Amino acid sequence: MKSEKIRQLLEAKDTACLVILDQFGVKYVDQDVFQFFSKCPTTDIMFFVSSSFVKRFAHDSSFNTRLPIQPNEIKETGIKHIHRKLCECYKSIVPPDTKYYLSHFSILKESNIYGVIFGSPSLLGLEKFLKVAWKMDPETGESNYDIDDDPIRKIRGQRFFLEEMSTYKKLDAFEEEVKNLLVSNSVDNLSLYQFCLEHGFLPRHVVDLLGKWQDDNILNVHNPKTGAIPKKGSYYIGWDYFKKNEQKLLFRIKE
Repeated sequence: MKSEKIRQLLEAKDTACLVILDQFGVKYVDQDVFQFFSKCPTTDIMFFVSSSFVKRFAHDSSFNTRLPIQPNEIKETGIKHIHRKLCECYKSIVPPDTKYYLSHFSILKESNIYGVIFGSPSLLGLEKFLKVAWKMDPETGESNYDIDDDPIRKIRGQRFFLEEMSTYKKLDAFEEEVKNLLVSNSVDNLSLYQFCLEHGFLPRHVVDLLGKWQDDNILNVHNPKTGAIPKKGSYYIGWDYFKKNEQKLLFRIKE
């Protein structure tokens, strides 16, 4: 951040900015620099990183001394999951008093995996990134290859004898996380919107789950102000309601 003029531009509240870093710039984004970016109110960032680059330089001091990640962690991480690991690392250094959202996407090209780590101070920015990611990868929203070794991705359209082989690991895990959240608490539509995006999913994914649980008669849904039960499928989960802070519904799974 040598230029004070650039710093002021990135920190301005009335100027939308996008900072793009290639893999040779990542080593310069240490914890202090990243935390500066995360506090810029209208600045999105995109890191373009090659998995082989990270593997190659994991033990180089110019790289591993700048982030809270040990070289052995990189070494033990499969090349398919490098961008997940880096994204988790950056998430861990977002200041606790700062709202900053991160996601990633990986692309297999020949023998290498290239990826982008995206950061935004806005849930709307995160949602737009995830919409593109899920359009490119309808199964996990993370990659153009089989990142989680899901059997169903290997032979599309084929039914499996064992039901557990016909599901996606990431979607299954997300369903369990949302169910656990709703069993423990009454959660409003605003919190569910944020929860799904922060876990790498779109509002439609949580809406599908709510609809299924309502069909199974295990979901309680009501208006917190009037107590009224809304029309099925009207869950009010989206940016427009979040932006206006419209708490319209509460959800809870029957124990």
